[in-house]
Parts: sequence; C-alpha cells; structure tokens
Amino acid sequence: MYAYAQYVLAVFIGLTVLFELHHQKSRFLEQKLSWKNHFKRRFWIELLIAFVLTPPIVTGAYAGLYLLVWKMPLYRPSIILYNGLGVFISLLFMAFVNIQYILSNWRQSMIKAEALEKERIQAQLIELQNQLSPHFLFNHFNILYSLIDENKEEAKNFLNQLAEIYRYVLRQKEEELVSLEKELEFLKGYIFLLEVRFSDKINIQLQIDARQNQYHIPPLSLQILLENAIKHNEVSEEFPLNIIIRQENDRLVFSNTYQPRVSQLPSTKTGLSNIKKRIGLLTDKPLIIKQQSDQFIVEIPLLITHKI
Repeated sequence: MYAYAQYVLAVFIGLTVLFELHHQKSRFLEQKLSWKNHFKRRFWIELLIAFVLTPPIVTGAYAGLYLLVWKMPLYRPSIILYNGLGVFISLLFMAFVNIQYILSNWRQSMIKAEALEKERIQAQLIELQNQLSPHFLFNHFNILYSLIDENKEEAKNFLNQLAEIYRYVLRQKEEELVSLEKELEFLKGYIFLLEVRFSDKINIQLQIDARQNQYHIPPLSLQILLENAIKHNEVSEEFPLNIIIRQENDRLVFSNTYQPRVSQLPSTKTGLSNIKKRIGLLTDKPLIIKQQSDQFIVEIPLLITHKI
C-alpha cells in the first residue's frame, strides 16, 4: 500500500508539472505567436513542444521512483508504455489549455466581424449618399453637358470615369480590404473628375508606388478623405486646395491645406469616424489625425493580409 501510494503521488506530481508547463508555455506563445494570426505555425509548434517536453518528464519521474525510492532496475517496455501514455495525456492537456485561447479569439473575431460589417455598410452608404446627392449630380452632369459641345472625346472619358465610380462603390460591399494598387487605380479616375470640375483650383499629388501589392487598405478610405477635404475647405482660384497623398513606410499619409470655408456645408461628420472604426477593427495600428495651422493630416496604416 505504501509503494502504491508513492506511485500514485509520483504520477500526480508528474501530471501536475506537465499541465503547469503546458499552461505557462501556452501563455507565453499566445503573446508571441497567437492562434488568431498564426494558426498553422502555432499548431505545429505546440505539437513539437508536446512531443519534446513529455518524454524527459515521464522518464525522469519513472526512473526517480524506481531507482531512488524502490531501488528497482528499470524495465524498458514499461518506459515505452508510460511514455506513450504520457504523450497521449500531454496532447489532451495541450488541447485543454489552448481551447480557451481559440474560443476567446473566435468570439472576438465574431464580434469584430459583425461590427466591421456594420461599418463597411455605413461606408458604402456614405459614398452612395455623396455620389447620389443632388449637389454632386448637378455639378458633374453640368460639366458633362458642357464637355459634349466642347470636347466629345473628353466627355466620353468623363462619363466612363463617372460610371466606374459607381461600379467600384457597389463592388466593394463584400470587401473588408482591397489592395492599395486597386484603390489607387480607382482614385485616379476620381481625381480626373475633380480636376475637370475644379481645374486649377485643386492640385492633387500621388507620391506612392502603386505596385506594392502586399499592402491593403479599407475600400473607399481615400475617396472619403478627398470628399472631406473638398467639403470643409475653401476651393477657389485665390485659395487653391493642395492635396498630397504619399507613403511613409507602412503608413499612407493624406495631407491637405487647411483653409476652412467661411460658411461650412452641412456635415454628418461620419466619414473620418467610419474610417477610424474600420481601421480599429482590422488592426491595432491607430489612425492618426493631426490638425496644424496650415495642414490637415490623416495617417492610415497599410495592412498586410496573412493567410491562415
């Protein structure tokens, strides 16, 4: 009975040590290599650690009990059997310890997905409202009408670009992110409309290598920023609006001259808020907004998508 009690105690201590090691190991790995962002790598590392960690603990407990306590020789088949059981139990511990992290990440992902869907729909509504507003339609159809008499070829180009804007807005209803290249391609068409509409009253510079396909951005972000800049600032021959969109490492910097309108147009103030919420749901990197005496600056983090 005494020997049996020692055996049970040794097994209990071994299992407790094994469980605690799995617990501490998983806490450490979750900070460095979370299940959410690195599922495959994390799975194989967990398995590797389980197979490497278990045999020394099981063999050490077995040898210590037999050699030091019972003064008995080691029996190889028993060592193999105990190690097999130990690995099986270790895998159960690994699953038990990690399931809470996986379920927690799953719950957070579901909550974020719902919130992101809401914000994406809101962004689409903002753009559709902007593009379908009587003011927007009157300005662009008036420009199109005048171009038909002056330059039919440019009128066709203007109409094509106007149609592409609507197509792009409608196509992005299912997308959380789009490639920077695709967003810039769309933006160039939109800039063409603005330059025809405002002529020398607006100057927009794109200082970005659009071929960097690894970067992604929430769709319609840049157009919303352009709309905001035009809506809230003076745009005239006396006060031309200068806008620069440039890339600084993994951030996209949108800056415009800060020259507020004397009489502000009605605004729902949802544009910047929508971009900020969508960025917050997609990454821990913040959207940075700076208002200086002569510049208004928005920095959008560029995202790299990871396939699980």
